[in-house]
Amino acid sequence: MNYLFLFLLSFAYADVESTNLLEKTWGRDNCFCHLNKKRVEVLIRGQNKTIETKEYGLGEYAFYRIGEEDEEAFVLPINKFQSGLYRFFKGKGPYCSKGLGFPLKNEKFAILFLRMNRPYGSKLVIQLFDFKTLKPLDVIETNLVTLKAQQVPDGFIFKTKSERSDMDMGKVKISDIEFVYQDREFPLWMKYDLKGLRLDQDVTFNKLPWRKYFKDEADFLKLAEWDDKAKAFKRSIPYFAINHALKKKCIFFSSSKFKPLGTEDWHCVQAI
Repeated sequence: MNYLFLFLLSFAYADVESTNLLEKTWGRDNCFCHLNKKRVEVLIRGQNKTIETKEYGLGEYAFYRIGEEDEEAFVLPINKFQSGLYRFFKGKGPYCSKGLGFPLKNEKFAILFLRMNRPYGSKLVIQLFDFKTLKPLDVIETNLVTLKAQQVPDGFIFKTKSERSDMDMGKVKISDIEFVYQDREFPLWMKYDLKGLRLDQDVTFNKLPWRKYFKDEADFLKLAEWDDKAKAFKRSIPYFAINHALKKKCIFFSSSKFKPLGTEDWHCVQAI
């Protein structure tokens, strides 16, 4: 009996805490998601009444309410991190009005947020909901700078990049021809479904902007040294070289930053 009383008391305390926090914060943005003839509204709210234009849509707290606008709003699990400013991952889809939301095999529903990470780009945060009731479940706060996201049959995929800002350039001779080289970002595509989060090597190749440098996916995976057990690329730093006079371009992947010698396994193509 005492356990039941404490259990109910904890819920009552959570409701009071949500109400107090809602009243002490200010609206930044909201999003409606519709699923199974149910509607959940997600609200982002901030601590300060006035903000700068560049901070529109950003807030420290997120709330949800199921049903009509006069229903009570509750704090989302995303608030437990209290690690910065959040906003909706904006995009168009069939489920949500402003942000992106994706079903996970009719068991869960994911609403995507971005956590500010200046100056490198925002990092992805995934708030999970029960697919049938639209009540919040776990939250996955990733350490991945995220650029794009789209639905796939059993979840969603998204594009990510590193936080590097130390790009190098110089000159290198490849087969006795002088090139200008520069290292670049490696655009990786991740997948999230009921199995969890992982790097998808197939999608990464299919969406690679440099596919023409390789005979096929196997050729790409070999050069970037895909480790199927670790689900990661051992060589994750691409180097590009170009000779403008000959209109020739080359690519090579390295496991670390270095000054190319020209004897590496460069893959070259004739530029148009």
